[in-house]
Amino acid sequence: MTTNQIRSAIAAACLTPAILLAGSGVSSALPGPITTELKSTLRYTLTAKGFPASIINISYIGDDGRVVDENKVFVGAGYSWTRTARAPIGTYPTLKVSVESAGLAGIALSCTATSTPILNLANTPKPIVRSATIEFAGGFSQAVAKTCG
Repeated sequence: MTTNQIRSAIAAACLTPAILLAGSGVSSALPGPITTELKSTLRYTLTAKGFPASIINISYIGDDGRVVDENKVFVGAGYSWTRTARAPIGTYPTLKVSVESAGLAGIALSCTATSTPILNLANTPKPIVRSATIEFAGGFSQAVAKTCG
C-alpha cells in the first residue's frame, strides 16, 4: 500500500463503525455502542453559615437524571459539601435539603445548583445557575425540604 492509500484507509475507518485491518480482509467492529446523547454537567454545593450543630437530609438529581438521597448528614461549623453529576441535556438541577434536627441555634446553608451543557452548541440550552440561602429555625424536630433557588 502506498502512503496515500494508507491515509485514505485510516480516514475511511474513522468515519465508519468498522475498522478494516489493512491487507487482511478482516474487519473489526468498534467496542461498545456509539452514543450520540449529549450530557450536561450538574454541580451542587452547600456551605454552612455560622456555628450549626444539625442533622440534615440532602436530595439532588445525580448521574443519568436519577434522584440521589444522602440522609442523616451531620453539619457543624465549617461544613462544606460538593457533588458533580452528568445527566441528559435539559435536566434541571434540583437540590433539596430537609432537617432531622436543626439544633438549638438553627441552621443556614448557602447553596448553588448549576447545569452546564458539555458542548456549547447553538441548539443546546444555556447554563442554569440557581443559588440561595436555605434556613431552618432552631429545634429538634424534622422540617420539610426546601429547594435551593
